[in-house]
Amino acid sequence: MSEIKRRKDKAKPFPLGSYEDLPLTDLVLYALFSLEEKGIETTFENLVAESFELFPRRFSLQGYPDYPDANRVRREIQRIEGTLSSPGVEKLADGNMKTSYKITGRGVERLRYVQARLQTGVNEKTSIQKRIEDKRSKMGRVLYELEKHPLYKEYLRSGRNMDVPETLLRDLLFSTMETSYEKLREKMNTLIEYCVALGREDIKEFLLHCKDKHEKIFEDSDGNKTKRK
Repeated sequence: MSEIKRRKDKAKPFPLGSYEDLPLTDLVLYALFSLEEKGIETTFENLVAESFELFPRRFSLQGYPDYPDANRVRREIQRIEGTLSSPGVEKLADGNMKTSYKITGRGVERLRYVQARLQTGVNEKTSIQKRIEDKRSKMGRVLYELEKHPLYKEYLRSGRNMDVPETLLRDLLFSTMETSYEKLREKMNTLIEYCVALGREDIKEFLLHCKDKHEKIFEDSDGNKTKRK
């Protein structure tokens, strides 16, 4: 059903001059946004097709301009969702090739720049701006809940001398005792991302303190302590 809808709502290509100098990561990010706006499943296959249709000259297979280069899209989506390390490239999307992708808060912010470079129409500009406002509102509500949490209140009283019981840490991360360490790390990174986006250094320092108190939880898959952000 998703593939049928995507074919019926085929993307119109941008003029080459509007995108030839943009990084491929930005173009893939915009293709992901385009799929989300049309309500089409954001699978890897759909993302390959959408990227090629929107920006054919940058995503065509070398020597075969009528066919998309799936590997090129794969590399770029891996950069922006963090599985392919690339200096200077932020985590702009979540997901994987086996399921689907979604744009992160930082990704939505980045879209403002991409939209301006692509010189998209008023409707698209309004849509991006609305998503940014909605995302910031959601982030603000989540951080407001953190400010009411007993751990944060204790942190304001005791500072870095405060202990962080694991039960309260999990509650702070909207999790249970059954939640995996991997998921806890994801939730913590998301909250820190919210703090960065909204300029809340106070809450960010509190979250980093909580991480420092639970090195075992916040080790990466190789047993290394995750770096402060």
